[in-house]
Amino acid sequence: MPAGPGRGRRYLAPATYQRLAERAAKVLAEHFKRDRLAVAIPKADAVRKIVRGRGAELADVYLDWLTKQKVLQVAGEQVTLPGRGSQLTSEESDDAGGLAPPSPGDVGQALSAKPQIVDGVIRHLVAKGDLIKLPSGLILAASAVAELKRRLLATGWPRFNVGQFKDHFGLSRKWAIPLLEHLDSTGATRRLGDDRMVVRPEGA
Repeated sequence: MPAGPGRGRRYLAPATYQRLAERAAKVLAEHFKRDRLAVAIPKADAVRKIVRGRGAELADVYLDWLTKQKVLQVAGEQVTLPGRGSQLTSEESDDAGGLAPPSPGDVGQALSAKPQIVDGVIRHLVAKGDLIKLPSGLILAASAVAELKRRLLATGWPRFNVGQFKDHFGLSRKWAIPLLEHLDSTGATRRLGDDRMVVRPEGA
């Protein structure tokens, strides 16, 4: 092992690396078996489970070797399997409800799915960009938000208030306020006191 900050060159038996590779493969396999839709495992958790005892001091060296051996892949602070892609079935990836979709609990009951499975699907789709989590924690399809932005531009409003927004799009306050906060945060609207100004793209 090459010298590094605070340490000299070290030599390890090949069997040590072999045990490490086997343990890494087992840890990742068990993690993704428990959470089939997980994209990765936090690097800190992976190190704690794979590199034990004083070996943690050399975690980056070990992870680099495991990456070169294609046992795992490190992306920032996440560890995953090379080429891993959680492919959902069409039933799992279906979304519904437009701007006021059912809650995760309602979806689980409708599909007779376990809560952890529904949560896993939601996390995967949020990470993938197919779902958006609003500031309040409500979740809806990214395509519904894109359609909302299109319809908002089509109104021709230079500015509007919450009441107009609710009435025009048929929303309750529960959904209207988080949606407006999301539109503000993404630059689609700008708050002006109690009103919002529609931010139009140049040339629109």
